[in-house]
Amino acid sequence: DPTGYGDLTAFGKAPSGDLWAVWEGSCRAPVYSGPQRYHQGAWRSAGFAYPDDFYPPHISDIFIQDDQHLWFAYQRTTPSYTVVSGVVALDDRGTPTDLSDDRWRDYPITPESAAGSVVVDSLGRLWLGNSNGLYRYTGQSWQLISNQYPVAQGICDLVTTPDGTLYAQGASLYGCAGDDTSILRVAPDGTMTTP
Repeated sequence: DPTGYGDLTAFGKAPSGDLWAVWEGSCRAPVYSGPQRYHQGAWRSAGFAYPDDFYPPHISDIFIQDDQHLWFAYQRTTPSYTVVSGVVALDDRGTPTDLSDDRWRDYPITPESAAGSVVVDSLGRLWLGNSNGLYRYTGQSWQLISNQYPVAQGICDLVTTPDGTLYAQGASLYGCAGDDTSILRVAPDGTMTTP
C-alpha cells in the first residue's frame, strides 16, 4: 500500500497497463486515499474529492472502460449527514499526468443505498448494482431494473460480456460471502433469466 491507508477497497487494470486502486482504513475516524493511478512507475492521485463531505467518499468499485474513461461506485456523507451514493465518471482526456483538464461527472442515485458495483456494457449502457437492486442509467435518471429474486438482497458484483449481456451476482441473506448467492442474467434485449 503506497498510501499508508491499509485496506484495498477497489482495484483495476487499464488496457495501457496502468493500475488503479483505492485504499481506505479506519481507526477512530475514516482515512482515505482517493483513487490512485500507477502510471510511469509512480502512484498518482486522480484528484477525486467532494469538498463539502463530512466523511470522505467510500469507493466500492472501479470500472475501467478504456485508458481514458473510468467509473467509480461511491457512497458519501455530507456535513448535514445526508448519505449520497451513485457513480462518478472520469474522463482524463488522454492526459494521465495533467489533472487540470480532467472531466468528472456525478450520477447520484436515490433512494439511499450502500455503494455498489458499476459497469458500462459494450452497448454503452451504464449499470449500477447496490443494496437496493439493479439499476440502469437511461440518459436522465437511474431506472430500477430488478429488486426481486435473485437480487432482492442487493447486488454483490456486475460483469458484462462483449455482446452486452450483463450478469449480476445477488447477495444472500448472509451478504456477498454467503454460499447461496445467485446470478441474474440480463440479455441485450432486456430479457432477464437466472442461469
